[in-house]
Amino acid sequence: GSAFKNTYYDDFLNAFLNEGGNNVQVVIEGESGSGKSHLVQWMNFHIPQNDKRLILTIPKTQTNLYSVLKKIISYLPSEEQTKYQEKLRRTESGLKNNKERINEFLSSLARTIERDVPQGEQKDEEEYLIPLIPNLFDDPYFREYFFNFEKDGREHEIIKNIISLIFENSGINRNSDHRQEFKQKHLPLNPKEAINAAQPTQEVLEAIQEEELLQISLDIINRNLDKAITRTLSFSPDDLIELMSEIRSTLFKNDQELILLIEDFAQLQGIDSALLQVLTVEGSGELCKLKWAMAVTSGYFEKLEDTVRTRITFKVNMDSPKDSDKYILQLGSRYLNAIRLGNQKIKDWYSSTSKNIINNCDECIHKDICHKSFGEIDNIGLYPFNKIALLQMAKKADKQKNMIFRPSTKNFCKIHTKR
Repeated sequence: GSAFKNTYYDDFLNAFLNEGGNNVQVVIEGESGSGKSHLVQWMNFHIPQNDKRLILTIPKTQTNLYSVLKKIISYLPSEEQTKYQEKLRRTESGLKNNKERINEFLSSLARTIERDVPQGEQKDEEEYLIPLIPNLFDDPYFREYFFNFEKDGREHEIIKNIISLIFENSGINRNSDHRQEFKQKHLPLNPKEAINAAQPTQEVLEAIQEEELLQISLDIINRNLDKAITRTLSFSPDDLIELMSEIRSTLFKNDQELILLIEDFAQLQGIDSALLQVLTVEGSGELCKLKWAMAVTSGYFEKLEDTVRTRITFKVNMDSPKDSDKYILQLGSRYLNAIRLGNQKIKDWYSSTSKNIINNCDECIHKDICHKSFGEIDNIGLYPFNKIALLQMAKKADKQKNMIFRPSTKNFCKIHTKR
């Protein structure tokens, strides 16, 4: 086998592909930089393509909720795509710039909150606040001068992040164990600005000067945030559930299985809850077999619904307690080899049938003296570094964890199997 073969990964992939049952559900968890998304990419590269499976991947780069939904819709037969495309087309044609997008999102948030109902131990306070809070987001002055992050160089963090999440780059949630949510700093609490607001808006601003009512207001806003995001997209959670069910039904008729690979689940805020609901539905009757794997931070996994966490087939923990110096050096040497090979040689290898990666040192006339002077790992030279230099760089690259090295592309994984 190849010198770069990783038996941990191979054993996991074999278990994933050969596990029985109609649903195989995998969560790959770990801290930022532990290699979660790399493992998902590795799975996508190594899962054999055949007529009996459809592999749907959602990358962590160059994506947004709008493009994710378009991609999922494309997996339906063309004649069945129309009704879903029409929903997204309304969003595409009507929201061509950020000002329009901001206004649409603020309206969606206001209308979603209006439909909320009081709950919990503070029903009386919520009954008072729910009709008032939408005025914050409907107020023309605040729309123009507070929430508009493009106005006069203003920087409204959460509005900008949510517009990016929906339309531009969902990477703002990347490797996060926290969802986008409103905080005190995101509301117009400055009394000087309040005098420019409409009378109904001034009433809610006065109310949330009280700390308890402010916190209750934030709770109300944040529990309606996901619905507001999907409303902005003109694509409801029920639409997504129906779409995924139709895809699975179509694949069932074609005697195919669906493999869904998500490189960073946190980036799907707004459609993540509905997607989880679909993913945990057993394939039976007229739904195809489903195998999915998603990368999440450890904190995000702990916050998943119990019904999801208890149905997991495998949980892959990418946070290794202590990795050896040898492993760090192996990782560094492979990066150096990739740099020496260059893009074209790597592309040629990728297109070939060979599983063995070329070692550029084998063709180098300076190999013997170079390896003797700078050192080598698995016959790959460490030039222009040596072992001490690489280990020192590794230590400085991960200042938060003194005894843990987290390479960005590979790590040992511990596989926990639910039986």
